[in-house]
Amino acid sequence: MIKEVQHNSSMIKGSSYNEETRTLTVRFMNDSEYVYDEIEPEVYERFVSAESTGRAFNENLKSRVGTKIEK
Repeated sequence: MIKEVQHNSSMIKGSSYNEETRTLTVRFMNDSEYVYDEIEPEVYERFVSAESTGRAFNENLKSRVGTKIEK
């Protein structure tokens, strides 16, 4: 199952999480997209339920290597 979320953030436009493959795609306000592999469900839940999406991204995901999706 893929969960898609629109974010109310100055940094992040939206995200989608694939529970089966544990991949998270993050769409930034500058229209760039990155895919992050091996994201644990609890990390994803912290990210989408955080009061500040940008802060949650910086604390939980920024240090991981994401793959840029070329358009």
